[in-house]
Amino acid sequence: MADQPRTLTVTTPDRVPMAYVGLARAFRGRIEAAVTVAIKIVRDTSQQLIARQRRHPVQRRDTLASIARAWRDKVPAFGRANQEIRLEGKEADWDEDAREPGLSVVRITPAIAPHEKLALGMHMLCAASLHALARRYQRGRPTTDDAIIADLHALAAAHERLRGLPEGDGFAVDVASGQWLGNALDVRSHYSGRVERVPNVRTFVET
Repeated sequence: MADQPRTLTVTTPDRVPMAYVGLARAFRGRIEAAVTVAIKIVRDTSQQLIARQRRHPVQRRDTLASIARAWRDKVPAFGRANQEIRLEGKEADWDEDAREPGLSVVRITPAIAPHEKLALGMHMLCAASLHALARRYQRGRPTTDDAIIADLHALAAAHERLRGLPEGDGFAVDVASGQWLGNALDVRSHYSGRVERVPNVRTFVET
């Protein structure tokens, strides 16, 4: 008896509808535009502080207060989770052969002491791929900029808990309308040059 033909079922990955990818790209573009302005303001005010420090090693309180006001009032509020945490566009390094556009959440911490150089610490708290952002637009509610930023802020707030995970371990972070899902990965920081354990979000699911 001849062999009966077999049916081969091929499944394709569930792709994010392009409409949501477009929303994620537009959000990332707005973040990048705000970051460009923020970097210029931080650079200009830092240079002012450095120039004054060369003349007066001990900074006056009103000088430091004016720098703080400039950061608070001139740095774009958009993309700023709070006074020292900012979103920025980046490419996520999932492995040596894969790079994907996305966002990172960065803590910016200026420090200065008498007779010391200005130190501007920048530490990546977490990263989210463009795919994850698109899934957030598709599956989460609401989809306003403020809501997306709040959910990314919640992810950053979990940094202390997540950074102790072994590399490759998965995690979930609950937010108002779902969960961020990802893995802890070792990423070389383009700020410090050091390898850091960073929570990297791969997708967003409803709960």
